[in-house]
Order: sequence, then C-alpha cells, then structure tokens
Amino acid sequence: MGVMSKDRSEWGYGQWNIYVRSGATPEERRARLAEVPEERRAYVEAYVRLVFRLRADCEQRKGRAVHA
Repeated sequence: MGVMSKDRSEWGYGQWNIYVRSGATPEERRARLAEVPEERRAYVEAYVRLVFRLRADCEQRKGRAVHA
C-alpha cells in the first residue's frame, strides 16, 4: 500500500477504512468515522463493523478449538 496523503480530501475508501478501524477504542473509532465525508461514511462504517465482527468470530472459534 502506498503512503497515506496528509490531505484527507484525497483519501479513497481504503485509506478511510484503515484510519477509522485503527482507532484504539470504540469512542475513538466513532470520532474518526465522523471525519469521513458523508458520501463515504456508510461504506466505511459497514467495513469497520465487518472487520470487528470477523475478528470476534475468529476469536470465538479459537476458543472452541482450545476447549475441544
């Protein structure tokens, strides 16, 4: 992946996805999501929700494998 431009007006979906999902807490991710241009916000939010749902599912499966 290339270097992220400091000018956020040039950011594409991928850059916004990375920026929002890298927030350390849910509150920080919400604040970052609020910075996303309105026309991209729903897509970025859906992406971030999917990432965290997949991570949770993976962790749950790991837990089952350990106890199996």
